[in-house]
Amino acid sequence: NESIEQIIEISEKAKLNFIQLHGDETYDFITELRNKLNAKIGIIKVFRVGNHIQDLKFKIQNLKSNVDYFLFDTDSKAFGGTGKTFDWQILNDLEINKPYFLSGGISEENIENIKLLKQKPFALDINSKFEIEPGNKNIDKIKEFKNLLD
Repeated sequence: NESIEQIIEISEKAKLNFIQLHGDETYDFITELRNKLNAKIGIIKVFRVGNHIQDLKFKIQNLKSNVDYFLFDTDSKAFGGTGKTFDWQILNDLEINKPYFLSGGISEENIENIKLLKQKPFALDINSKFEIEPGNKNIDKIKEFKNLLD
């Protein structure tokens, strides 16, 4: 829930290729951001998925025009990073007209559920389940997981 000015300042200083919007951004906010942001910087809009499918459908339809990707994660007060999974089958009931990232508790134990999705994710956010400790990735575990996807 940063200000547009703050997002632009950070993206320019850090020379970002993409920004993720994890907050409660509205259509008007994203439209203004897109107009002011360097056109080369992609926008990823995060949707926290809970039990309100109608609300999610509405948000997807209304926010799709000014973003490049969606990211679906488990709803939480922490705005992500819980390591918990939401019901991915909800995604089969949505019209997802953008490439999307799937996040939220992805692991070797639930990889088969990813294969049940009608529209496959563009990318997977496998962060917390594949770390030895916070910030320290287990490369061998990631390679094993990738082999399971193939």
